[in-house]
Amino acid sequence: MQTLFRIRDIKPTGENNRLYEANLTLITDNDKALHTFINHIREEFSPNTKEWHQLSVLLLKTDHSNKAQEFYQVILDQTTNETQRRSIYRQLGLIKYIQRQYTEAITLFEKSLNIHQKTLSQNHPNSSMSYTGIANAYYRISCTQ
Repeated sequence: MQTLFRIRDIKPTGENNRLYEANLTLITDNDKALHTFINHIREEFSPNTKEWHQLSVLLLKTDHSNKAQEFYQVILDQTTNETQRRSIYRQLGLIKYIQRQYTEAITLFEKSLNIHQKTLSQNHPNSSMSYTGIANAYYRISCTQ
């Protein structure tokens, strides 16, 4: 593990408003808050998840939806795997939904659903994610009119 510090206090030094003094405390390996944080990160980004998806989820969770969208678009352009394309379209739909671009979100959720119905079945339980996205987007459109 690298050396980690917890910032206890930050205060300006003297008259110069651009210079600050930070009071730091060394974090040890048995720090409970550190272990809680690490365990949360491990659960959130499990090793079963593809790396590209992990990065995109992180971008979404940190309010960088535009960057996540760019990243997903690059991956979409590079993949021919229908399962991955289905997932990417669903994530792009979610991004458009977050950005309040509901009509575009519906189009992307429908693309995901169409691939899903071709590769699995029309009534497969996982189709519900796309149906839910479509329904929520239509609901938001109706609320804005």
